[in-house]
Amino acid sequence: MSSLALAEATLLAVLKDDPYPAAVIQDRNDNDREWMYKAPEIPKVRAHLFARLCLAAADHAAQASALCQTQGKGVSKLNDGLVRYLEDFRKTSRAKACRFFGIDAELSGQTGSALGWLRCGLQELGIEPKEAKKGLSLTRMKKDWSEKREDKKVERGTNWGADAGKLEETRVIELLEAKWTKINDTMLTQTVPPPATLLSGLPSGRNMHTVKPYQLAELGREALEAMRAPPDRTDDYGGEQLSSDDDERTAVGTPVGAFPGTHEEYRSGSARSYF
Repeated sequence: MSSLALAEATLLAVLKDDPYPAAVIQDRNDNDREWMYKAPEIPKVRAHLFARLCLAAADHAAQASALCQTQGKGVSKLNDGLVRYLEDFRKTSRAKACRFFGIDAELSGQTGSALGWLRCGLQELGIEPKEAKKGLSLTRMKKDWSEKREDKKVERGTNWGADAGKLEETRVIELLEAKWTKINDTMLTQTVPPPATLLSGLPSGRNMHTVKPYQLAELGREALEAMRAPPDRTDDYGGEQLSSDDDERTAVGTPVGAFPGTHEEYRSGSARSYF
């Protein structure tokens, strides 16, 4: 769980500044007209930085998934939903890294390499590109069915987002792929490198947070000596302890059946009782 928390904290630095999921929401909204005068932009330096942060988050998620796989069966078996979430989180983080590398390449004018990075992202998500296989595809049909089910969950407000953003990242990559493919086919006509060539040159991840080893707090010498010394007897007077025997002797007993607070009226000079 510590590795998962570290992975989510690292990816959070990317999600809060990523404008493309909002662009996908606008693109799917039929009543939105903001795309006519404003397009999502991202600085080049931040794109490369975000890609390395996503790779670091993927490494932490892979470590958490590997630790969960080593758990035994029976009582110590973990929830299947948690294991599936860890695997989806790892795939989504690597796909985000490929997308940001593609954005960095597109800003440099290398649209062919950008399309190659997007296909790497789809490969990490386990989705086939649209032009790779014509006709009906079981993977595409499964993805479309998952999209419809996720949209219904969002509308109902139920347990949505359990796929660690995998569906959302797929929509972002497909949006950029359709846009850049049109530009590359009509204007630039650059060669798209295969995904295996690009994935072999992935850099290392960059950690957002550094986990330091836990260090025990050290007590000072005065504090240790105060803990070893016997406690102060400030309540004792002359070595004699107070006793409550005197209070018991002076206490006046309440007659049986008397009304509370009226014991003075039942006192008499003689100790005889009349029946």
